[in-house]
Amino acid sequence: MIAEERSTPSKIARAVGLTVTYAVAGLVGMIIAGLLALPEEDVQQALVLRAVVVGALLVLVTLLTDRRRPLPVLLGVAFASYALNPATWIGRAFLAQLWFEPGVATVLVDGAAWLGVVAGTVWLKRAAGARAR
Repeated sequence: MIAEERSTPSKIARAVGLTVTYAVAGLVGMIIAGLLALPEEDVQQALVLRAVVVGALLVLVTLLTDRRRPLPVLLGVAFASYALNPATWIGRAFLAQLWFEPGVATVLVDGAAWLGVVAGTVWLKRAAGARAR
C-alpha cells in the first residue's frame, strides 16, 4: 500500500512530463515546417509540411514513451498536450487548415486527428508487440 502511494506522485510527474513533451513536439513541428517552407513562400507547402512533421513527431514521442499506460490515460495526456499547444488556440495546430479556415472547425478536426495519431500509434505498437510474443 505504501509503495502504491509513493508511486502515484511519480506517475503524475511522468504524465505531466509527457504532456509537456507532446505539446512542445507539436509546437516544434510547426516551427520547423514554417522555417523549411519559408524560402518558397508557399502556404500550401507549409501546411502539408506542418501536418507531416507534427504527425511524425507525435508518432515518435508515442513510440519512445509508451510505458503500457492505459489508453484512456494516454489519450487524456494527449488531449491535455493538444490544449496546451499555443497553435491550438488559433486553430493552426496540425492538419485541418489544409481544408478549413482557422477557427472552431480546425480546432475540432486537429484535436481528433491528434488523438487519432496517438491512439493509432499505441494500438499498432502494442499489436506488433503482442504478435512478437
